[in-house]
Amino acid sequence: MTITTIDEEDIVQNILQDRPTIETAFKTYLSWVVARSLTSEESEVSYVPMYKNTEALAYVRRLLKTINQHKCEKNNSNFRSIICNVWNKVVESNQKPSKCLGRLALLQAWKGIVSSLENSEIGVTNNEKIFYEEFGLLMIEFKLNNTADVDDDSNPNLIWDSPGAELERRRKRRVDRAEKIKKRKDAPRIEDLTEENDLP
Repeated sequence: MTITTIDEEDIVQNILQDRPTIETAFKTYLSWVVARSLTSEESEVSYVPMYKNTEALAYVRRLLKTINQHKCEKNNSNFRSIICNVWNKVVESNQKPSKCLGRLALLQAWKGIVSSLENSEIGVTNNEKIFYEEFGLLMIEFKLNNTADVDDDSNPNLIWDSPGAELERRRKRRVDRAEKIKKRKDAPRIEDLTEENDLP
């Protein structure tokens, strides 16, 4: 790959250093989806299927295989062309994009990857399509350097932030909420502070 400008070199470095990798993100997503299916009542998650571990694992394996064989198609966007150059060089060197690249690269290749799955001989089932669509939405919704509002859990951050970062924020929020509840319970009540003969 020929680097022609400083800006292009910076983009390439950002793409190669982007973490977590695609594979790591999918492992987190798989764990989250299966845990949700095991701990939620069906009525609570009626908008998504209740995935069994073997089912979700099969979807992830199929998608990762497609990702690692995919050739990224360039368009008129210089930014996309740079990313596709990086992606295709990884594939041509017999390496796996899922192990080398992260969210920034996958965003550019995602539409083509899903299209390849849908247009394959076996196609995709409805459950499988929803599984991929939800992952795609979490990828799009994640904002770099966004740690979410202090009182909000963020599923995009759970998948795409530094490993364990969102879990640690959730743990801290639970601890903080528990401490606030304890302080409210331990606080003296007005009736305990006021003697009966002090009232008018």
